[in-house]
Amino acid sequence: MPTYFDSSVVISLIANDTYSQKAFELWHNEYNRVSSNLLVIECYTVLRRLTEMHSMQSTIFFTRLNEIIEEISLKDVDNDIIEIVKQTPELSDCHSLDTVHVATAQYFASFSDEPFYLATFDERMLKAATAVGLQTV
Repeated sequence: MPTYFDSSVVISLIANDTYSQKAFELWHNEYNRVSSNLLVIECYTVLRRLTEMHSMQSTIFFTRLNEIIEEISLKDVDNDIIEIVKQTPELSDCHSLDTVHVATAQYFASFSDEPFYLATFDERMLKAATAVGLQTV
């Protein structure tokens, strides 16, 4: 099953947080992984913040992040995504970056012949994804 991965899942894979076990299960149960190139920006930003706050060695985190990114097909935030956002009023309850993620998941889902899922730990994004008819995990 193709799955769209949000940055919350990727960060949990790396940071060993409360959701790490679930993130590990989601990641290793799926081999057709997709996301927005926004994921890269968000993950780098969050990991920098985490390593600075906790005086942690960032090399391991960023090496792992780069390995993960290599395993994901990324879609640029382009006119296709902008059009989906413009045509989908259900996304107005999301934060702007979450809107981009949900719209990009919709884009990928439109090309899928099999069930398509969005994986996130963000409650607001789960709600928006459900509102536009995406299946979530």
